[in-house]
Amino acid sequence: MLAGDERTTRACRLILEELELAVDVVRETATALRWLARARYDLVVCAPPPAAPATLAFRLRRVAPATRIVMLTAAEPALVQDLADLGVEVSPPLLDVNALMERLLRTRA
Repeated sequence: MLAGDERTTRACRLILEELELAVDVVRETATALRWLARARYDLVVCAPPPAAPATLAFRLRRVAPATRIVMLTAAEPALVQDLADLGVEVSPPLLDVNALMERLLRTRA
């Protein structure tokens, strides 16, 4: 998990652990990219800076072409489509725990 604000990070971590997923949390993009290059992750959850979701999505996808990526970000419809074209799912940053749990539950199946 590439962490955003502390509250969202804590909530996401609890959800992922409830789904019996091991969770690694990093705070820097460079660290996340290094870890992705060295290990096989089934899922990456990230909260990018508002100005850079497309850049972050591209960098993550380039390093981990088969990994499921869920990005917690507010995005315009055109950006959501661009991210979808990269195979990146978008979830609103205002955390709806039930919606996020339902979305991430598919990873465990």
